[in-house]
Amino acid sequence: MAYAFGHLIGAWLLGLLIQKVKKIKLSRTAWGLLLIGGILPDIDLLSDWILGTQIHRTFTHSLIFALFIFGLAYLILKKYNREKQAIFISLGIIVHLALDSIYSPGPPIFWPWQYATAANGIVVNALDTLNRTVKLEYIDMGMGVLWTAYLFIKNKINF
Repeated sequence: MAYAFGHLIGAWLLGLLIQKVKKIKLSRTAWGLLLIGGILPDIDLLSDWILGTQIHRTFTHSLIFALFIFGLAYLILKKYNREKQAIFISLGIIVHLALDSIYSPGPPIFWPWQYATAANGIVVNALDTLNRTVKLEYIDMGMGVLWTAYLFIKNKINF
């Protein structure tokens, strides 16, 4: 399982790759959407933490979620004539899913047809055991949110 800061780094590296390959400079809006998309699938952790549910790695870790968020972002950004930027939030989500796929079990990208065993509470490896004890993802998510806020305050990204 990759953590929020790692997901932000993955999304950032994808943005750099897009700029290099396409020979373009991404807008601050594109950067903001890409970085938010990189951590957005873990929004379900808030429900797990606050409500005591066990929905992590279900809907928000699927391609259906990436398509749903793309559609929502498209509708919102269309009001500002920036609808083409909506693809960046989905790219961030896909990077998140790809990074989570490195660890066993991978995310259920075809949810609801595929369900990750991690959501069933099966401890897969020592990192998962440590994570269940210390809840490292909350610390890491906080670091990622602070980094994104810093970039926003410094006008490096814009929403």
